[in-house]
Amino acid sequence: MAGGLLAASLAAGLLAPVSAQAVTGTAALDGEYAFTAKLDIGSRETQRACSGVLVNTQWVLTAASCFADDPAQNPQVAAGKPKWATTATIGRTDLGKTAGQVRQVTELVPHGDRDLVLARLATPVTNITPVTLSSSAPTAGEELRGTGYGRTKDEWVPNRLHSGAFSVDSVGSTEVSITGRDGAAVCMGDTGGPVFRVTGGKAELVAVNSRSWQGGCLGSDETRTGAVSTRTDDVTGWIQRVRLAGKPERAEWRLDEAAGATQAQGSTPPRPAALHGGATTGAEGRKGTALQLDGTSGYASSDLAVVDTDRGFSVSAWVKLDRKPTGAAIAVAQPGKHNPGFELYYSAAYDRWVFNQYSADTSNATPIRAMAAQAGGVTVGKWTHLVGLYDGTSKTLRLYVDNKLVGETALPNAWNAQEGLLFGAGRYDGVMKSFFPGAIDEVQLFDKPLSATAINKIYSLQQIGDPGRPAAAVFTMDEKPGAAGVNGHGDVLPATFFGGATPGKVGIDGNAAAFNGTDGYAKIGQTDGPHLNTQQSFTVSAWAKLDKKPGSAAIIFAQAGTHSPGLELYYTAAYDRWAFNQYSADTPDATPVRAMQPDGTTAQVGVWVHLVGVHDVRAKTLTLYVNGTQAGKTTLSKPFYGGQSSYIGVGSYSGQLKSYFPGTIDDVRLYSTVLTADEVRQLSQQKALNNR
Repeated sequence: MAGGLLAASLAAGLLAPVSAQAVTGTAALDGEYAFTAKLDIGSRETQRACSGVLVNTQWVLTAASCFADDPAQNPQVAAGKPKWATTATIGRTDLGKTAGQVRQVTELVPHGDRDLVLARLATPVTNITPVTLSSSAPTAGEELRGTGYGRTKDEWVPNRLHSGAFSVDSVGSTEVSITGRDGAAVCMGDTGGPVFRVTGGKAELVAVNSRSWQGGCLGSDETRTGAVSTRTDDVTGWIQRVRLAGKPERAEWRLDEAAGATQAQGSTPPRPAALHGGATTGAEGRKGTALQLDGTSGYASSDLAVVDTDRGFSVSAWVKLDRKPTGAAIAVAQPGKHNPGFELYYSAAYDRWVFNQYSADTSNATPIRAMAAQAGGVTVGKWTHLVGLYDGTSKTLRLYVDNKLVGETALPNAWNAQEGLLFGAGRYDGVMKSFFPGAIDEVQLFDKPLSATAINKIYSLQQIGDPGRPAAAVFTMDEKPGAAGVNGHGDVLPATFFGGATPGKVGIDGNAAAFNGTDGYAKIGQTDGPHLNTQQSFTVSAWAKLDKKPGSAAIIFAQAGTHSPGLELYYTAAYDRWAFNQYSADTPDATPVRAMQPDGTTAQVGVWVHLVGVHDVRAKTLTLYVNGTQAGKTTLSKPFYGGQSSYIGVGSYSGQLKSYFPGTIDDVRLYSTVLTADEVRQLSQQKALNNR
């Protein structure tokens, strides 16, 4: 497999990879460097071994070349299920024992520009701490350490993890050149293994092994012990996004604007959907361009689900049939394991537009349809606007066609499908069917049932938000002809600065915004514009630094209700600690329900701190994390929806602004889901991840 480097291309000054490689050095003690993984890939003629490193309870980072057909020619690998069956053994220092855990690798996510790939494990690893990711580049002369399960100087297939010390020779834009100390070398089987610095007794990952000379390795006459490793310090953002791929940010305000900016732009990670079969971009659309589908093999797919289909949600799309098919033609669907959690489509059997969910996520389930009472109303070659929604309060499916409610039906037992998103086809027990012959444009999904007023706005090609909660995902389908996929994103409103709010200050990573503590703040949604349903589970995170300790509360981020906030992440002067809360009710006399740091701890002035608040509606808890560690938890039995504007640097109480923050705030993020303790810890380690 990929690994050791040959001198064949020395004339060009390059090292060329051969088959897979490992670190010859000191045998690791039992339990030492437990984050190191051994990868067994393929069988018989395709069998190979590599090393890797646990970066999340369900992800191992390794070299992409480990999975490539011919790493010497092309070290890259396709995304998706591994071509060869792969087993990862993590935390087993001595392979002859039973310590550690073994998992199958189910998915590969390559970086694309580097010899890096993230490998998803079938189930999370427990009781093994993932490595800490460093965002500081290695420097020439620095001593690093590497680990691996590869060949040593006297063993072809060692049964134990080894480690060695390496000196940094040079640092490039994507790679780092290292040389082994005291006989250490990277050998066959070590490819993908971690290269890390040790700070205060803690390992911090900076690279993974890519290729080497294999000097000192059994069977090699080479004397050079140099190696090339792929840098990871500057792709921590990519690693984090993949680790949280199922949990992308609902909104983020990085606050990286330059001095003088009047607004901080919001963003979300992209939601790419790959094209398959007869799917093409650049067709004439209802607005701009559209996705064109041939009706036999064409569709687009994303691994990311958007909405919870067992709670209130809506899906909107413009569609145009080129012909009436003889079967169903799916415009948009969010699949489950066996059946879709929703489908918006044309039914040939009923000759009308339909919105449905199935009775259950089982092979023998039946569709529950909202549709017009009579057949007809479907015109080939005409753009038609469809909105399907589920009202979780009334437990009803509704279908709107061209701004008119045409049908509704009861859905008493909605279930949650989370197996991605499809445009132009449906998936049933893993089989793609019901291809759409025509064009699809301007798809929007909302984590709420839309009102008739909102549907009218979308029909008029207007945006929802301010007023209203904006779309959780938008696919404009405006890609140019020949694109390999279509990209979606969440709608995020900008944060407008007021008073003594000053962007362009030095942040935890890049720029940040400073607030004077008396009248400086940023408002998100000038009429209203909440991005979270605070009645449901969510996570909020931010970096903050106090310039001084104020005499009253100092709000970092809040989403307001009519009278009381639906959430606040803040400093409490009364307790001299960091806190996260919601109020007991959205009333003027409500009291705060706080999760805060324990007695004996105090907030510090002039020090950056990472704060995360998590609301888990199922557990009925509010949890505060400070610098990646749980600091407080409390019970919240009756959350409410704070549906007004959001604020950075101030709170709002019955419309009055109070509790201004004196200091600097950076990288505010919202998630419409619960982040686990491990995900919070790793988010904190990365500082403010920019879009690397």
